[in-house]
Amino acid sequence: MSALRVCPLQRFAQVDVVSGVRAAVVALVPFMTVSDKDILAKVESELKFHMDEARVPQDVQLLVYKCGYDSMRIFAGLDDTKEAVRSALKEELPLDYTASPEKRPSLEPTHGSFKPLSTPPCAPLLKQCMAISVTKKCQAKSLIAQKLEQVEDNCPELEDLREVTSVADAATEAYAAVIDPTSNTLRFKPGKTMTTPPSTPEELRLGHRRLGLAWEMARSRHCSRAWLPERCVDAFRKFSDHILGAKIAGLKTPDGRSPAWSNVLLYEAEVRRHAYEAVRKGDAKDLAVALRDACKAPDVVSTYFIVPITMSATAPSSGPFSVASPIRSHLRPEGELTPWIVPLLEGRAPWRLGVQAQGVLPPPPAKTAWQSPDSASPTGGAMPSCSVGESSAEASSDEDEDGLQKPLLGSGIWGCGPPMSQKILGKKKPFTDGLGLCSPGRWAPSRRQNARDRPCLGFAEQLGQEFLKLLERSLAMRQIAMKLAVGHASESPFNTELLEEGRAILFYALELAGTKLPAPRVPAVFERKMRWRRYEEEGAEWGLDRENYLSAKTHAAEVQSQFQEEEKLGAMVEMDVSEAKARYGNRLAVASLGAIEKKNGTYRVVHDGTHGIGINPRIKVRDQLKSPGAGDVRAVLQEMPGCFFALTGDVARAHRLVKVAEQDWGLLACRTAEGDKLWLNKVGSFGISSAAYHWSRLMSGLGRAVYYTLGKSELYLLVYVDDLLWMVCEAKGLELIVMSIFLLEVLGLPFAWKKFKGGIDVEWVGFELCLKGARLGLSEVRAQWLIEWLATTAQRGTVKIADLAFVLGRLSFGLTALGHLRPFLGPIYAWVAAMGSLGECKVPKALVLIFRFLAAALEGSGRLAKAGSKCGHVQELFRTDAKAEGNQIWLGGWALDHSDPKYCRWFSEQLNHNNAPWLFATGECYRQIAPLELLATLAAVVTFGIPECARGGISCSAGTDNLGNSMVVARLLTTKFPLACFLMELALQLQRREADLELFWLPRLQNEEADALTNQCYTAFDPVKRCRFDVAKFEGIVLIQILAAGQDLYEEIGQ
Repeated sequence: MSALRVCPLQRFAQVDVVSGVRAAVVALVPFMTVSDKDILAKVESELKFHMDEARVPQDVQLLVYKCGYDSMRIFAGLDDTKEAVRSALKEELPLDYTASPEKRPSLEPTHGSFKPLSTPPCAPLLKQCMAISVTKKCQAKSLIAQKLEQVEDNCPELEDLREVTSVADAATEAYAAVIDPTSNTLRFKPGKTMTTPPSTPEELRLGHRRLGLAWEMARSRHCSRAWLPERCVDAFRKFSDHILGAKIAGLKTPDGRSPAWSNVLLYEAEVRRHAYEAVRKGDAKDLAVALRDACKAPDVVSTYFIVPITMSATAPSSGPFSVASPIRSHLRPEGELTPWIVPLLEGRAPWRLGVQAQGVLPPPPAKTAWQSPDSASPTGGAMPSCSVGESSAEASSDEDEDGLQKPLLGSGIWGCGPPMSQKILGKKKPFTDGLGLCSPGRWAPSRRQNARDRPCLGFAEQLGQEFLKLLERSLAMRQIAMKLAVGHASESPFNTELLEEGRAILFYALELAGTKLPAPRVPAVFERKMRWRRYEEEGAEWGLDRENYLSAKTHAAEVQSQFQEEEKLGAMVEMDVSEAKARYGNRLAVASLGAIEKKNGTYRVVHDGTHGIGINPRIKVRDQLKSPGAGDVRAVLQEMPGCFFALTGDVARAHRLVKVAEQDWGLLACRTAEGDKLWLNKVGSFGISSAAYHWSRLMSGLGRAVYYTLGKSELYLLVYVDDLLWMVCEAKGLELIVMSIFLLEVLGLPFAWKKFKGGIDVEWVGFELCLKGARLGLSEVRAQWLIEWLATTAQRGTVKIADLAFVLGRLSFGLTALGHLRPFLGPIYAWVAAMGSLGECKVPKALVLIFRFLAAALEGSGRLAKAGSKCGHVQELFRTDAKAEGNQIWLGGWALDHSDPKYCRWFSEQLNHNNAPWLFATGECYRQIAPLELLATLAAVVTFGIPECARGGISCSAGTDNLGNSMVVARLLTTKFPLACFLMELALQLQRREADLELFWLPRLQNEEADALTNQCYTAFDPVKRCRFDVAKFEGIVLIQILAAGQDLYEEIGQ
């Protein structure tokens, strides 16, 4: 007899089965007299009802009940067809309908009333909907793991609603192995899964349900956490009712308006933030109480709900940004463009995307009003002003002069998942391309968003396609790319007619989409600046008494000529002193000028805004600027291993492209010679601290505009101030590079065309990229300059401390690409710090040795290193330890060749005055435990070696119970002796083996085997597997020379 299989969708059909079976029983069973009240009392009432309704005698019912059919569900499961039911009746009861042939005619109507269970047509759809509902309600494993960690740490933290994912959102999840710093154990963590933020009230309610379930599941593992209530789901259900109720999301004004959904989500996040903070501080009994109190908190609802919706309801501005739509309205009477492009560049789509913007753009009108923009600005209009004065100290990049609500930190068109990362100086940092936090270039091409992910990007991508079509019709784009790469472009390859046609397309497209919105500042583009330069206090007063520096006095005629050219470009204005005093009064400050000669014979004029007038100390930029470096370039090479072409370019007059508010021109005054004439800067100037900030804002917006037109194309654009670097991995990328250059010039960005270079080997901001071998390092020019300076200084034997500090800065920046040479900077840093502000000093022997070694190491191909692979396999190779107690000084270590130490290689060596005299140079040996631990690591690398499978830029790891050494190896820099000496040797040994070592910290209890080796306890190991490391005979690459000279150096520093 078949087992019972009834799904919820079939329960309504059970009555037909019951009716048919009980009719068969009535017809086939003869009269019986059995009485058992106990059995009748246990039978399900529903089954007894159906039996009585079918007029089944009580004795027949008892016969059925005695066989175990005492409920409706069991009785309905006799079987599915007539034949199967008859067979079951015959075998189970037993009742054989063939026993009385004369009764067959009377049984036929009874069997005819039986019909098998049928599945309704809607059953598959209902089943699919129920399955989707279940997967949407259930939280993903990554969310549960996140909450478990927070419960273990007793520290609930605010969730990003994009991380509150369901099982349906996380169909496939990645896992990562990490070292837990609290317990110092290896833990496997689910990879982070992201989804879209909730866009409807039901999606928000589902997200709250997932949060409640995740907290409840975490509570099941940690029942002792009193701050977790028993019913977290109920707490979040009440929270959803509050957020989506009539007082928040359902709030209505008399004219029918309601709060924006973004404001509702802002308030919802702040309520959860305050609730979690109350739990962490112990101000609330549990999470349910904390949520209830946060919902009732008047300061929370006032600050994060009432104020935002009130400020966002401001009247439309009557300024230049609210002008109507004709193309002519983009032009001011003087022919200057208003900053219409700023909203496009700030990581958001200010327009309402219409049907026309999604389709093919119509051809532009034959005659379009266009005037050339002011060449002093890419947009021709007044950029956001940079004011300086008494109130500037309180100014913040989070403030909006127009009184409009600005986007929150983290807004913008981000990619899917976290951005790319790069490892530099032992730290894993987010990738930087110089275009801001919301730049699409921070994500791999496959993880960027395009029009399919964000419909608002359809406009930009379609615009990019129109530009490509225009260029394909007019130019041989690949030939232009090659011409730029070999440096044969002396002027723009795009003629005036082509640029005007491109601008006509752009303006016509913007007219269809709409552009006239205000341009507030964008704190989402930059991280908050936490530290500022400290200026020396001096009696700085604005006035006219400052004199120029000698370099500007000597070349006064050349500087005057350059200023006259700047005046033609609209960047400066010459004015009489009397007129300037009348116009600017006490806000007139004349700065000292310096002139630095450039390669082309012109001079870079530096406006000293610090000394004498104190302009820079009054400026406080609140946004932290970040530029890409060697680690970011290495990350791109790892992400695109097939990268075959790169192009570098330079923006002409970058800092001079940002206009300054006219009321601040007086603060940027200067003179070329004595007299009654002054020059006033109308744009940013070298020497003013805010110039770089405003240029970075402008250039990052232009760069993001390029990315928005490219979608997910495999192209990277890195910007270091005004130096641009394009990288592509296929031939089609050449056309994309040309199109992006065309777009930037259409937007008004001036290029220094003679400086374009490219190919498979390119130089960029002092680094050199060799794409064929995926190598990165110092450029030949910079390496040769360093080699000559280091060799000359070592030969001369004396150096000025100021010069050495300058060169040390260059070395520190350049060696970010050559990590194995960074340890050699440690002794130099220590000596420069000890010498302070002294003049010229004699170079110690140790530094002479280091200078000569670095000069030799940078020769030839030594200035380049492999970029490595993206997903390096990290394999633990060995564990080491050291001991220094009295005269007992031991090193020990064992290779993790097998899970059983009996099959693993190991070493254990004793140190004394004979084989390690440096150990006793600074006093008691127990003070040298960190160098001993690192020497043990070096001994393990030399003795055990690095497997071939772990070479070629692949990381390996090792364990030590010295936490400080793990940090030293990660940064590859220390100023301590003799620790620095062993770090130098270790770095060179690893460089020869083409491997990176990640030295992680192990608690002593987890490093018992290595600890036993330092205590001469060898019972866990096989004597045959013992390896020897003779400290006295080991010379290394530079260890012996550095140890001998370093001892004298640090004795001098100590004095």
